This record gives sequence, C-alpha cells and structure tokens, in this order.
Amino acid sequence: MLHGAILRSPHPHARLLNLETAPTLALPGVRKVLTAADLPRKLMGEQVQDLPVLAADRVRYVGEKVAVVAAVNEATARRAIQLIKV
Repeated sequence: MLHGAILRSPHPHARLLNLETAPTLALPGVRKVLTAADLPRKLMGEQVQDLPVLAADRVRYVGEKVAVVAAVNEATARRAIQLIKV
C-alpha cells in the first residue's frame, strides 16, 4: 500500500514558473511524484468543468492542488511534499 500527500498552493493567485521534483524523487520511499505535466489536460468541476486536476501554469485559489506524491508511508509522503521546490 502507498500513502499520498498533496502539495497545495498557499497563494490566492500566482504563476507557476517551475516545479523541481528531483530532490523529492531521490528521497528513499518515494515511489511517484505527479505534476500537471504528467497528466492529460482534462478539466473537472461539479457544475462547470473549469478546473484542472493539478494546477499547470498558475494557481487560482489558496489550496489549489499543485503536485501529488505517493510514498511507502505517510511520514515519507509528507516529507517529500516539503522537498518540492516551486
């Protein structure tokens, strides 16, 4: 079983210029890091499909998902999220 953690934006509006995930992938126990570049450009939403699964070029609200980590345990997943450089 793998545990997941989500990196969320602390900003209400910002451009995403670069996501550095190499240090995260180097952490022992991390199995996968996903960003918008790894996913198809599909929009989602309950009423109107207008939100990406993960933010790609910019974040639109505090808490918007930017990256996802899968690791062997919860502690590793949480540590891995902290290593992602935005």
